[in-house]
Amino acid sequence: MPSRFLILDGGLGTTLEDSGFSVSSKLWSSDPALHEAVQTVHEGFLNAGADMVSTSTYQACDSLYLDNGFNKEQASELMRGAVGIARQAISKAGTNGKREIGLSLGPFGATLSPGQEYSGYYPPPWGPQGFVLDGSNRNSFNDAEGSQSISQSISALKDFHLSRLRVYAEDEATWRAIDWIMFETIPLLREGQAIRLAVESLYRELGDRYPSNDRNAWWKKPYWTSFVFPDGKAPEGSSVNEIVQTMFAGETPDTVYPSAIGINCTSPAYIRGLTEQMSQRMAVILEESDETNLVRQSPPAFVLYPDGGLVYDVVTRTWHAPKNAPSVDSAASGEDSWARNVGQVAKWAAEQEYPAKEGSQPVWRQVLVGGCCKSGYAEIAGLRQELQ
Repeated sequence: MPSRFLILDGGLGTTLEDSGFSVSSKLWSSDPALHEAVQTVHEGFLNAGADMVSTSTYQACDSLYLDNGFNKEQASELMRGAVGIARQAISKAGTNGKREIGLSLGPFGATLSPGQEYSGYYPPPWGPQGFVLDGSNRNSFNDAEGSQSISQSISALKDFHLSRLRVYAEDEATWRAIDWIMFETIPLLREGQAIRLAVESLYRELGDRYPSNDRNAWWKKPYWTSFVFPDGKAPEGSSVNEIVQTMFAGETPDTVYPSAIGINCTSPAYIRGLTEQMSQRMAVILEESDETNLVRQSPPAFVLYPDGGLVYDVVTRTWHAPKNAPSVDSAASGEDSWARNVGQVAKWAAEQEYPAKEGSQPVWRQVLVGGCCKSGYAEIAGLRQELQ
């Protein structure tokens, strides 16, 4: 397998469902009753060719467990325990070579009911208003609410993500076991900004706990921020250029840029165009950056893990075929065509370059590629075959 590619797993929750397990409880795949099943799914993805498995922590947070009869200590133990389950799966699968663990952290919207990861309708202070069934919803602030409301929203979202990160980071063995932090299915640009602030705050805390002048100290875990694009567009209307530009703007001594940025849980029909837009904007950022700039010194990876092509209804918690997705070959169904489409887009991204004094340089340091909801073992096995 070329070093330019790292194969991710597929959709954990939907693979559990498709394997006959119920994830209908309010705890979703974080339900302790599913621990053995989760390990089995991890092993299945590893055997299919995944280089990394993602933990069953997408919705996990203190409030999720507290609202379902657990105390705070139990909540923390269960959240950290998911990392241990992934480690056990890697050990049991007996795979050749290193296999990595990604800490799955969904957006704030994944903790709401109904889930808001595809629309970003967040109640105050995280957003302008919560979701209502009559359809009069909005996910961005109006002019009357002003910049102060936006700042308060970013601060509240930062606190949410920081509180979860602390649960894992406060236990050294757990934190050492994590290879990547996966902030995924992010619907709002301001939540992406909040995530970067949360990581920067955590690393200041860890710097005090583990003093080191090493820029690559062990506790500085790489993280990615992957955005969701229902119908090929960001839910709040932010452009792809704006998203990429904002996530790599404003360097300070505390800046911790994402180690990867990209797309997940988005229809395969849209990933080529979105990948092209992200790559073009990243190339401009790198070309225009000073050689001392952090992003120039350590370019990010590109992360791509689209869904299996179906659409999720957050109210009914059911899957259905998309109504308005482009009718093109890249949207064709079936494991082989899915793997071919995703693999071809990943190859294209890996080939992108930008001009530099030392000659053409790759836009993306690496391409991390896999699947999200409704992509299973066959899709990941096909993707690995496509990239070999």
